Amino acid sequence: MNLVSLLAIVVFISWVYWLLALWATRSFFSGKQKASSEFTPPVSILKPLRGLDHQIYYNLRSFCTQDYPRFEILFGVQSLEEPSVPIVQQLSQEFPAIPIKIVVAEPRGANRKVGLLEALASRAQYPILVISDSDIRVPPDYLRRVIAPLADPETGLVTCLYRGQELDSLAAKVEALYISANFLPSAIIGFHWLRMSYAFGSTIVIGKEELEEIGGFGAIANHLADDYEIGARVKAIGRKVLFSDCIVETVLGPVRWGELWHRQLRWMRCSWVSRPREYPGIVLTLSIPLSLVVALLTGFSFLGKLLLLTSIAVRFITGWIILGYMGHRQLRRSLPLLPIADLFHGILWAVAPLGKRIVWRDEEYILQRDGRLIPVENPGFRTLIPFFRSHKGK
Repeated sequence: MNLVSLLAIVVFISWVYWLLALWATRSFFSGKQKASSEFTPPVSILKPLRGLDHQIYYNLRSFCTQDYPRFEILFGVQSLEEPSVPIVQQLSQEFPAIPIKIVVAEPRGANRKVGLLEALASRAQYPILVISDSDIRVPPDYLRRVIAPLADPETGLVTCLYRGQELDSLAAKVEALYISANFLPSAIIGFHWLRMSYAFGSTIVIGKEELEEIGGFGAIANHLADDYEIGARVKAIGRKVLFSDCIVETVLGPVRWGELWHRQLRWMRCSWVSRPREYPGIVLTLSIPLSLVVALLTGFSFLGKLLLLTSIAVRFITGWIILGYMGHRQLRRSLPLLPIADLFHGILWAVAPLGKRIVWRDEEYILQRDGRLIPVENPGFRTLIPFFRSHKGK
C-alpha cells in the first residue's frame, strides 16, 4: 500500500470520527439536565493572577455576582505591584458583603500558577475549593451548578467545558473555532467513550480532603499540565471526575497570531507529554490537512479534490451543528475560517513532538518527558521579535 492510499484511508476514517463526535456531542448536551441546586455548602474560590487578561474586571466580577449563599474569593499574586491588584480592590469595595482577600506569595516550583494555588488553598477557610483561570467569565448560577455534583460522595472533582468569547481579531476567531468545533467534541469523546479523566483550568472543583489525598498542589508544582494531573490523580484514588452542565466562557479579546501559536503549541506539547499513547489518535481530527496532503501528492487529481471537498463539507456540517448544540450560534458566521483553524491545528500536531521549549506568560521553559518544567534562564531568539511575544497566559 502506497502513502497516498494509506492517507486516503485515514481521511475516510476521520470522516467517521467526526460523525461519531457529532453524535457524542449531541448525546452529551441532550442528556445533560441541570443538577439540583439544593446542595450549597460554603466554598472558597481561588484565583491566581498575573498580568491583565482582556476585560479582566468583568471576568472577575462575574464570580462576585453569584447566586450562592456563602462563598469567599481569594486572589493570589506574587506582588502587590501586580496590575490586577487595583481591580481586586475595586471589587472588594463594590461587594463588601463578600469576603475578598488578596494573598501575596512567592510560588515554589516552576509552575507559578500552581505555586500561588498552594498558598491560596492554605488560606481558604471552606472545605470545597473552586479554581478558575482569570480569563474565565461565568453565569450567575455557576457556583450552584458546579457544586451540585459533589452531593454524590463518590464525586471527587468537577470541571467545565468552555467556549471562546469577545473575539476581537481574526486569530481569536480561529482559536474560538478550534475550541468549540474541534477541542470540545474531542474532549467529550475522550471523557465519555475512552474513559479518560482530565480537568480544565476553566474550572476545577475539589474538596480539601481529596486535594490532600492526591498530594496537594505541592506534588504538581513543577508540572505544566496541572489541570490534567489533578484530574488523573483524583481518578487514581477511585473518585469520579465529572463534566458540569455549565459551559463557561474564555474571554479571548484581540489575540495575535504569535500569542495563539505559543499558547496552542504549549497545549499540544502538554498533550504530547501527558497522553503520549493517545497523541497519535489526534490525526483523526485532521480531515482537511490530511486530504490537502493527498491533493498535493496527487497533483490535485480527481481523488485529491474529492477527498478535500468532502473533508471541508464534513467539517462545515459537523461544526455548524456542534456550535448549535453548545449555544454558540454567533460563531457560525466565522465557519469559513474553520479550514484555517484545522490547518493550524495540523501544523501544531506535527511540530509539537519535535521540540521541548514552550512559552508561558513571556517566560520560556524546557518541557521534560514526564511533564515537568525547567525554566530557561537565557531566552532564545523568540523574545527579540515582538510579534512572537505572548501577553496572555492561559
